[in-house]
Amino acid sequence: TIPVGNPFTQTVDARPEIWAYGIRNPWRFSFDQLTGDLYVADVGETQWEEVNHVPVGASAQNYGWPCYEGTHAYITSGCPPANALTMPIYDYKHSPHIAVTGGFVYRGVEFPVLDSYYFVADFGSRYFWAIDTRNNAVTPLGERVPGVENHAQAAEAIVEERFLKRYAFAPRLEAAVL
Repeated sequence: TIPVGNPFTQTVDARPEIWAYGIRNPWRFSFDQLTGDLYVADVGETQWEEVNHVPVGASAQNYGWPCYEGTHAYITSGCPPANALTMPIYDYKHSPHIAVTGGFVYRGVEFPVLDSYYFVADFGSRYFWAIDTRNNAVTPLGERVPGVENHAQAAEAIVEERFLKRYAFAPRLEAAVL
């Protein structure tokens, strides 16, 4: 059932189930367990990958595609001005990477300094980044995780203390964020 409050239920020629638009190819998304905010990894078309933040209650947001790929102009003919769009909280260039894969916001107890960090990985390069969800500051972890072949499992497992300990992400991140 489509909720009554959906933003396009009364819009002519719009599908009533639409909540937001302008995301090209979301490849994993997750909700922050504490805030309920949604984080969406969006695979780019030609040059840029992006991570979008959808705050609880934000509706009818235009996340920019196909006008922008990440924060970079793509096909802007007929598009609204950039300041009318909701731009990603982070984007990165394809080369040497291939496709962003969404992760999770860390809400564990063992590493309190990492609380509120969203961990995201790249499909091809298997590089990792940590994004502080309080200010969108990015900490590039920038290396493959030894023994991890499945980036999707790694992005999910990274929110668990056992993974942070095993691969020593926690000390490097703690050093970077302190």
